[in-house]
Amino acid sequence: MKTVSISHLRRISRLDFELPETRGVFLLTGANGAGKSTLISCLAQIGDPGAFARFFQPNITFEDDDGALENILSESAIRFDSGAGHAVEFRFLNGKWTPDRDPLETFREFGFADTLFAGAKPKRKPVEGEIFHKKDIRPVPEEVRKAAADIFDDEDFLQLSVIRSSVTGENVFLRPQKLNGKDYFFSENNFSAGERAVIKLADSLTLLPRNSLVLIDEAEMALHPKAQKRLMLYLENAARLKNLLVIVSTQSASLIKITEPQKILFLEDDDAAGRMLCRRGVYPAAILGEMAFAEEILPETILLVEDPEAALLLEAIVARLKSVMPGTDFPYTKILPVGGYMQVVILMDNLSKVFPSFVHRRAVLDKDAEFTVKKAAEDPRRAHHAVVSRNFDRIYFLPCAPEQGVVRLLERNPRGHSMRLRELFSVQALNLLDVMRGNADYRSVNGNSRADCKTKLSCIADYLASVSGEPEYLVRKKLYFYYVETHYQDIESLKREYCPLIFRR
Repeated sequence: MKTVSISHLRRISRLDFELPETRGVFLLTGANGAGKSTLISCLAQIGDPGAFARFFQPNITFEDDDGALENILSESAIRFDSGAGHAVEFRFLNGKWTPDRDPLETFREFGFADTLFAGAKPKRKPVEGEIFHKKDIRPVPEEVRKAAADIFDDEDFLQLSVIRSSVTGENVFLRPQKLNGKDYFFSENNFSAGERAVIKLADSLTLLPRNSLVLIDEAEMALHPKAQKRLMLYLENAARLKNLLVIVSTQSASLIKITEPQKILFLEDDDAAGRMLCRRGVYPAAILGEMAFAEEILPETILLVEDPEAALLLEAIVARLKSVMPGTDFPYTKILPVGGYMQVVILMDNLSKVFPSFVHRRAVLDKDAEFTVKKAAEDPRRAHHAVVSRNFDRIYFLPCAPEQGVVRLLERNPRGHSMRLRELFSVQALNLLDVMRGNADYRSVNGNSRADCKTKLSCIADYLASVSGEPEYLVRKKLYFYYVETHYQDIESLKREYCPLIFRR
């Protein structure tokens, strides 16, 4: 096995890290200060002899009474073992990182053709004497343009161009823009930080040889969660085509939730052993449980749900309770979308190890999970029986699968609901039949399964956003409030079902 051992470097007292034996995309995660960036920077040395000099320099050096120099790196050591008979250790001696032997053979045995380190990119600084000519502008390679367009879901990136600086030799990325009938270009300095980082990453990957190591520090890179997910799909495809090992450091819950446990590398501090550990095969829900709310004021009640739609529905239920119980002191509540229903249960179980006992923890699952969860609690032969039965008294259920509840409600009486929604959205020209009968996507879905209702609700939300001028998110939020208000005509029924969820018993 190929290992990197780090001692007394930044916040890492000791870490023995085994590189994954298979190629593909792996997520390196952990709490703030766990050592993700430190580890990524150490791995960069495998293919970049100058990595240590760039990433690890003492901020201050002292001279003792005997004239010896010492600094924060005096005790640091970084050891690479190829697992094939060669190893090399680096220490910071006489102001530079020094190996105890020639590292070339050790690094060759790691088996990577090249190493690429990527992360957030700063803006270009203007260079004196640097002048560009439009005749030198060239289109960016098609695979880079397509990658940017796919990741950002913006076809404007298909027009991406590049020009080389005659002074620095660097490529400068450009996007065309027409102003007052004239063609202009704005440079990468006008791109967002996320756009700049992704484009440069995609450009570097096109030049990278097969069997290389790719290291990406902080994959969030100022990207929207949807763009983060599309970036991961792009990286997985690139790794497959070029047989790459890609290690991505991140704290993004969006990425953690969609990653298979065997592809997660979780750094955590083992206080008892006085060292860092890298756990593998950890469920995303367990990781989120150990990382969640680390930098927030502790809530009194944590309600875990499956996805953002469930969060909107539960928020509407809590808001309705508050409206019918004026003067009641509600606890500070945090609603957290997690993932699949079993991930919700596992996370709730793990939160008992993270938060003090006064923090009220509950799982609130979609209605369509109720049968399976109850069977798992009753039958010891069922998967996850232990964790479900152990936590069953803290598992609750929403009145429906969110999208199904709203769509089925509206479809039962579209004319009547249109009248009430006109008042809610302050729009007179609102008729649900316009979308139910006139929208091709809506009419193409014949059933009422959860997947069908997701499509239908998207059509309805798009329609209401277009006629009301309100953002789609706010439209969905209003629809769930409307659903709760309509579904729970009997206020006492609402209280019976959900007051035990909010308040301690």
